[in-house]
Amino acid sequence: MTLDDCRKCKYHEVFQDGYVICTYLKFRDQRVIKSESDGTIVLVECPLEKK
Repeated sequence: MTLDDCRKCKYHEVFQDGYVICTYLKFRDQRVIKSESDGTIVLVECPLEKK
């Protein structure tokens, strides 16, 4: 999931350098982000994409 899509998600809480805080699992969970070769910022292992 891209960072822009994550920011629109109802479980997104906050974005910091290198990670986002997600409340999908009913608690504040830190999720790592990375930059793709084209410059797109994506989440590593978003729980919504594992469904």
